[in-house]
Amino acid sequence: MPRRRIGRVVYLAAFIAVQQFTGVFTQYPTLELLAIVGVAFVGLDALVCSIRRWRSIDGSLLGGDASGE
Repeated sequence: MPRRRIGRVVYLAAFIAVQQFTGVFTQYPTLELLAIVGVAFVGLDALVCSIRRWRSIDGSLLGGDASGE
């Protein structure tokens, strides 16, 4: 598993743990806003990575079909 993917999972798990089991975000609403922006960044990064992976898989499939003709 790539480090980037592990980092995303750890960040999301930490966010959920802090949100559910502590009162930090109620005491510091700005910190909660920054954490939500971080979650949005993680989601966008995951989307970009999945699109790139899909394109590489799609290109290899199309390239394989064209060379087989």
